[in-house]
Formats: sequence, C-alpha cells, structure tokens
Amino acid sequence: MQLTPWIIPPLVGVVWCAATAAYSQRTRPAAAALQLRWMMLAVGTWSLAQAASLAFVSLPAQVWFSKLQYPGVLGASVAWFLFALRYTGRTPRTSTQWGPLLVLIATVITGLVFTNEWHHLIWTDVRQEQSGSLLGLTLEHGPAFYVHALYCYGLVVAATAVLAWTVGQTYHTRKQLVSIIGAPALVVAATIVYLSPVSPGVWFDFVPLAYAVAGSLLAWGLLRAGVADLVPVARNLVFESIGDAVFVLDHQGRVLDFNPAGAELFGPSTHSSIGRDFADLARAPALQQVLELGISEVQDVNLGPANYERVHDLRVSPIYNSVNGELLARVLVFRETTDRRRIEAGLRLVTESLEEANTELERLANYDTLTGLSSRRHFLHQLEREARRSQRHGHTFVLMLLDLDHFKQVNDAFGHPTGDAVLIATAQAIRSVIREVDYAGRIGGEEFAVLLPETELEGGEALAERIRAEVEALRHTDTEGNPFRVTISVGITTWGPGRDLPADLLRAADRALYAAKHSGRNRVVCAAPSGGTGGSLAGIA
Repeated sequence: MQLTPWIIPPLVGVVWCAATAAYSQRTRPAAAALQLRWMMLAVGTWSLAQAASLAFVSLPAQVWFSKLQYPGVLGASVAWFLFALRYTGRTPRTSTQWGPLLVLIATVITGLVFTNEWHHLIWTDVRQEQSGSLLGLTLEHGPAFYVHALYCYGLVVAATAVLAWTVGQTYHTRKQLVSIIGAPALVVAATIVYLSPVSPGVWFDFVPLAYAVAGSLLAWGLLRAGVADLVPVARNLVFESIGDAVFVLDHQGRVLDFNPAGAELFGPSTHSSIGRDFADLARAPALQQVLELGISEVQDVNLGPANYERVHDLRVSPIYNSVNGELLARVLVFRETTDRRRIEAGLRLVTESLEEANTELERLANYDTLTGLSSRRHFLHQLEREARRSQRHGHTFVLMLLDLDHFKQVNDAFGHPTGDAVLIATAQAIRSVIREVDYAGRIGGEEFAVLLPETELEGGEALAERIRAEVEALRHTDTEGNPFRVTISVGITTWGPGRDLPADLLRAADRALYAAKHSGRNRVVCAAPSGGTGGSLAGIA
C-alpha cells in the first residue's frame, strides 16, 4: 500500500456520490431520481476503484482496479442518458427500447476490458512508472478505448441535447440551464485537463469527481423543482401536437379553444370562432343534439359538405366544478376514422371472399364434382360418425355398395362423355330413391355407396332393389342417338351395437357385391358382417 495525495480526489468523489444519492432519495420525479442514484452508484464505484488502483503497488492489483473503473464509467454514462429520458417523459416505451441496447453495448466493452490480455484492443501497453514516491500505472490506449470514449461522451452529449431541447420548449430558468449545460461542461473540462500537456501529473484524473459534481448539478437544477414546473407546458405541448381535433367549449357550447388539428378540420373559419357557438362552426345540427342530450361517444360522425368523404368518432368529456358539480366546460375530441373504416370494409370483403372460397373448397373436398354425391373421403367420415352414433344409441344401420355392370364397355364403345352422362343419371336415380337422412357417395369410378341410418337389413334390401330397378329402367343414348341401358349390382350388409368395425363392414359389403357380380350381375346380395377378407371391387366389372 502507498499513501499519496492523488487518492484524495477519488475519495472525495465517493463521498460526494453518496451525498447526492441521499439527496435524490427525497426528490421527484421518482423514476428520474432512481436513474440519478444509479449514476451516482456507478460514479462512486469508478472513484473507489481509481483510489484503490493508486493505493496498491503491485502491478496485477493496479491493473485489476483500473479495469474495474470501466463498468463505472460506462454505467454512469448510460444512467445519465436514461435519466434524461425519464426526466423529459420519454418513458416507459423509449427507455425500454434503449435501455437493453445501451446495457448490451456497455457489457461488450466491459468484456473487452477484462479480456484485454488476449487482444490488446483497450490497452496496447501496460507498465508501472515511478513518479517521486508514487508507483503508478501507465497505459497506452488501443483502438477499442477510443470507441469506449466516444460511446460514453456520445451518451452524455445526447442526454444534454434531450434535456436542453425539452427545457427550451417549456421554460427558461437560469438554474435549469446551468445544471444542464454546466454538468457536461465539467466532465469535458476535466477530461481535457487530464489528457492535455498542462496536467500536473500522470495520475491527475479529476474526471470521476467531475462526474460526481455533474450529478449534483443535475439533482439541484432539475430534481429539486420536480416535474411540477413541466406539467403545464407538457399539457400545452400535448394539446398542440396531438393529431386528433380537440375543441374546448364552455357550458353554453361556445368555443373557448382548439388545437391546430381542430383548425384544419373546419378550415379558416375556425380562427374566428372563439366565443361563437360550436354548432355554427360545425354546421351539423346533429352535434348540437349530441351536446344537449349529454351523449359521451358517437361513431361515424359526418361533419358536413366540407368533410363529406371523412368520417370521425367523437368523444365528449364534460368538466364539472369540484365544489358544486356545475358543468364548466366540455372537451370534444374528433378522431378521424376514414382510413380505418375503409380498411374494415376491405377486410369484410376479404373475409367474405375467404368464406366463399372456404365453402367452395369444402364442397370440392366433400362432394364429387361430376355427380354431386359425397366424395369417398366424406362418405367414409359419415360412416365413422354413424358407427359411433349407433353404438351410443343402440341403433342399426345398413351399408350398401353399388357398382355399374360392364361400365368399361360403355366408355370404350361410346366414349367418356357418354360414360359421364350415365354416371350422372345413376346418381340421380339413387338420390331419387333414398331418404333425406340417408347418405349417398361416389367412392370410385363407377362405384357408389349408400348409408341408411337406423335401418334393418330387410328395409335396406328393399331399398336396394328399388335402386337396382330404377337404374335398369333408365334409357341412355350414345353419340349417334342410339338407346342403350346399363344395370347395377348391389352388395349390402348391416351393422349394429357389438358387431364388427366399419372397416369389417366395408369388407362384408364388398364380399356381397363380389357375390352379386359372380352370380350374374344386376342383382342384390345381402351379407352379414364378419371377419376375413373378401374380393376387391377393383377387378370386377
């Protein structure tokens, strides 16, 4: 350890920071005061590390405490900038956006400091020098140091600009200007003295103490008065800059004040409207009724011929006397909603188009485009649903599979258009026979299926015979007008509680259809569902 008078300035800085932090504890606004206390904590850490680096004599200790100063320098600069944002009301959103980024940059720079031995970006050379009785550290700065310096002083300059601009827009007092301009001036002056040839010594560094005094100036000039001085001006700025048209009316409906957006809403005549009835200015009788009835909100207000293409929402806020409850004034806020209404109308059109498209997609997915019957996927879905419903309620239903006989010969002899006409006619015949609660589907090229809910096997067999007879009775014509007819084979089975799964039911109906084909076609064959596999429809004509 070594005792040197150069330790005194940083120790004074530590005490000064503690006193300023205690003073800011009792000031307002609380959010800004908190940022200032963080600044004083960072400066105090910086000053204490500087004092320790001068007190110790070993090179590792001096290097370590020199590195420890950098988090203090960076933290003080970041806290200064966030203090400016808090004090001027650019929060919480602005500081929430800037805060994490600023802290991230400071963290990266701090990481470079503590890993300097690997890259030498902060210090290119570190050595000890003897000056009288003091053994101190001499540092040669690398390129990253100047980035660090630019970052810190850039934040101080930005904070000063934000504070000065706000004060310039609101009020001018000597105290605030001295604190806003004097605080960074102290820091700059101390830095210039430290880096200039006129510095009394190599370790003459009053920059931490300058930061501490700067914090005191900010607390004295800005926090002692609090934001109460800013409130009237802030309200005035909001009133002038808000994008909504605002009018203040007295209890009789006469215009007391308006903002620039209000003047733009009604044109040049607005400027001569002070003291006149607002209804005369707006030339909208409906607004007078709104005021008389005490309505607080109105949507889609049309303000007359001058604004016939523009739509506004109106909000009326009454102001009462706090003593006797008497109406003193009304504040009218017109918010233009023209673009929003257009967007909503466009969204409604898009939504309707999407609904129509979804309906069409659903139709294409669930129904066969040629015959209008259910598609294979949709029919099998209905079969699964009916199986679950029948299981739950104890019902029996019938499944029939139908296949046109020798349909391939129709296509080969007369062409596919004629074949399509046969399929359409067959679908119509099936639809004409079944009930409204039944489901009919086209599950293959010339293959159809019918599901009969709550039907016994005998009823299903009778309906299958009617379908077979209807199809046989149909008369078709080829491309040359020659008549011909087709027949259909039907396999049916029934399902009830405790019986086979729908997949087994399909196989049972498939076996019955297979039997109908091989026993002469144009007939109905019934089969009870059971396990095993049967013939496939694919190879049967």
